[in-house]
Amino acid sequence: MKKKNKIPLNRAFVYIAVLAILLPVKSIRISVFNYITQIKLKKNIEIAKQQNEIYKKKLNDIKTDPDVFEKSVREELEFVLNGEIEYRFKVNKSE
Repeated sequence: MKKKNKIPLNRAFVYIAVLAILLPVKSIRISVFNYITQIKLKKNIEIAKQQNEIYKKKLNDIKTDPDVFEKSVREELEFVLNGEIEYRFKVNKSE
């Protein structure tokens, strides 16, 4: 089992040694930075796509279901119909 662990460990040392040699070169450093930035941006794009799907579903629900539309308007826009009385209560955050 120790031989299996040594192979990845040896590779890690080789990678570290190669990076230590190449990182002082500005173009290599920029390439590494761009690669890391690209990975982060891909993750952000994936998160944005997931959020977009959630918003599309919510928008579709608002367009197709009158009850969801009314609830959304009342909660998000604080809309009150004529003749309705709205009660607001102060909430103490310390309690």
